[in-house]
Amino acid sequence: DGIPIEWEHRFGFNPLIWEDHENFDHDGDSLNNTEEFITYEFGSDPYRKDIFLEVDYMKYENESEPIDILEKVREIIKNPYHRRNILFHIDIGEVDGGDVIPNDNESTFEEIQKLYRDYFTHNGEQSWKRGIYHYALIVDYCRPSGYGFSGDVRPYWGYNPGTNCFVINKE
Repeated sequence: DGIPIEWEHRFGFNPLIWEDHENFDHDGDSLNNTEEFITYEFGSDPYRKDIFLEVDYMKYENESEPIDILEKVREIIKNPYHRRNILFHIDIGEVDGGDVIPNDNESTFEEIQKLYRDYFTHNGEQSWKRGIYHYALIVDYCRPSGYGFSGDVRPYWGYNPGTNCFVINKE
């Protein structure tokens, strides 16, 4: 069934029979067991809801590393979710996040889409992350000052099903 015996045994599945892990989502977090297995090394659990977020950012030339700030607020962001038994995983450098994006005074949507492809999906090499992770991009300036997007289509100013990314202005 594509899942290693050790993982199945660890979580109470029967490794001796074929199980449909592509369609099992015991905790209702929209990650099937195959995705839970892929992210297991990052702390996911098939019986607890997981939320994954990668954060990349632009940095001013004389600015201290924003990663220091992100590290300090990480627990503040995660705690409300953890109190509700939801594991919130914020990648600011542990997996592949925390990239410093080249500085740009004003980012257009086309530039943000390119940053999404270059730094989040790595031009398809890590497209598995698209269905699991949300993506946050902190830029110097964009219009509007922040918005959600899917990375594949033009922005929709409002809720759009499938939107898994957002961009935030530092200013």
